[in-house]
Amino acid sequence: RNGTSYFTGNSGDGDAYGFAMGHVEGVVDIDGELKPHIVIDLLYRKKAPSGGGEVDLGEVRHFIYELRDGRPRARLKKVTYDGFESTDTRQQLRKKRFDVEYVSVDKTLVPYYDLRDALYEGRIEIPPYVVHPRPGSVDLVQIAVKELCELVDNGKKIDHPVNGSKDVADCIAGVT
Repeated sequence: RNGTSYFTGNSGDGDAYGFAMGHVEGVVDIDGELKPHIVIDLLYRKKAPSGGGEVDLGEVRHFIYELRDGRPRARLKKVTYDGFESTDTRQQLRKKRFDVEYVSVDKTLVPYYDLRDALYEGRIEIPPYVVHPRPGSVDLVQIAVKELCELVDNGKKIDHPVNGSKDVADCIAGVT
């Protein structure tokens, strides 16, 4: 299966990055139109160290290298990034022969509208991904569900609520 991965960073509740990997399982007929059935294979969100720490972008690249080189079944076809600190990382990935593309889910509503359509039409499978929402929290939340349910369409972009995040949701939209 050829997969696509998407990386994003800098959530509303501090520096963090999200990662999603998915593939098209096949096509389905929706009202006479063939549309992709999308399977999200992997979701990941990591917060930077507390106290003003930053996301280690080298760590993100090594995670992607391991997915491609250490797991032969994860045949990454393309890696897409949003604009967050991604120019150097895109250059480094290209040097390692990755097909890399800039995809913004903030500058156009299309990725989220495509995701919305896939959700409403039952054409996307998203795995459960349970995390502690904040360091030290004892609560567990399904972060993808939480983020997707809290999204706000302000007419210009899809955004997160105050003190919320959309790292994982952005990645799902980017893969879609």
